[in-house]
Amino acid sequence: MASSEIDRSVITKLRRWANVYEHAYCKGTTLDFFPPKGQNGTTQKALCHTCPVENECGEMALEDHLMTGIYGGMTGKERRRILRKRHQYVAPIGDDND
Repeated sequence: MASSEIDRSVITKLRRWANVYEHAYCKGTTLDFFPPKGQNGTTQKALCHTCPVENECGEMALEDHLMTGIYGGMTGKERRRILRKRHQYVAPIGDDND
């Protein structure tokens, strides 16, 4: 991949994150979305679950393999579990029901 293609890809990704954050309920809060190990971020996740961009935020975190912090109402551990499931599932030939 050429440098200019990488630059465009990064810029596109940053713009997408900026757009999501613009509409996110976490914007401007004082909540720590990177809670210490051993804390599950219940309060932060509750805010996510009311947010209009929760699904997009979570999907982007999965796509970018962000494994720390709370995005889209999920902890890094929860995102790792989803990614493992997505990568381990292989649809049988002819299975159009994914």
